Amino acid sequence: MSADDAAEPALGVLAALRDLIPDRAIDFADTLALVQRQAEQLLRLQGITTAPVPSEIVTGLPHIQVVHHHSPLAGTSLWNGRDWVIALNSRDPRAFRRVTLLHEYAHIVWHGYEHHLFAADPYLEYLQAEQAADYFAWNALIPAPMIADAWAAGVKDIGELAGLFEVSEYTILARLVQLRLWLPAHHRRQPHWSQLLTPVAHTSHPFHLLAGLTELHDPEVVT
Repeated sequence: MSADDAAEPALGVLAALRDLIPDRAIDFADTLALVQRQAEQLLRLQGITTAPVPSEIVTGLPHIQVVHHHSPLAGTSLWNGRDWVIALNSRDPRAFRRVTLLHEYAHIVWHGYEHHLFAADPYLEYLQAEQAADYFAWNALIPAPMIADAWAAGVKDIGELAGLFEVSEYTILARLVQLRLWLPAHHRRQPHWSQLLTPVAHTSHPFHLLAGLTELHDPEVVT
């Protein structure tokens, strides 16, 4: 098998994910459902079934270049005429950069389709795109079935889960809240995960994802 033959399955990944985008405008709830399907499709196409999900699901794709540099931003992505370039902040820990990598890849997947997926208002479009990109990253790096299996197997320590999925503890905590596996004891009702998202841009430290939680101690484990 030639190198070109070996690359053929990967060449279709971006097209396969874009093919899931409907040829019409959809509301944001449907966009989030689509984003989850795209993340799941990415894992299926790469044959990923166990944690940790390798960064190579993106870095190993053709026409993707990843560079690391000092920047006030967690990450950016752009087309240079030949390849998509994803720039990651080299000062961020690896666990944060993994999330940023998938976040930026989501923007690449949606490039040219933003008008189908997000609000027409430019500012609201930006906010929704940032939130959806985080959601894509979580679903790709911390798939619901994998973390649910780990949780059911008794792996409920935040640090241990972060190590298992190779993401930050803050990202794990946000994902657990989103999936309603973890809940601060003072919350008697489980908020929908989208209520925990505040309208701020993606950062390398996703504290904004937990904005709806004023206390992060004394958790109530949802079994």
